[in-house]
Amino acid sequence: MNASDASRHGGQRILPRQSVAMKNEPVRVGHSPTHAETVEIELLRDGDVVREIHVKCPCGQTLVLECNYATDVQTT
Repeated sequence: MNASDASRHGGQRILPRQSVAMKNEPVRVGHSPTHAETVEIELLRDGDVVREIHVKCPCGQTLVLECNYATDVQTT
């Protein structure tokens, strides 16, 4: 696959069929059953305002969501 092929497919690499082995057996998609099943969520506050939300996945990765509040939002 060359660079022009990748750009035509949204930058994703597409494997040719000769590179893929097909099997007739179920495949588990998702995390290992040995991981915890719950997600941990932590709110980082500045007084009463939430500034960040930390989401910790059972696999150990953490996603940080920054909360930016517009000051000119109109309420109805």
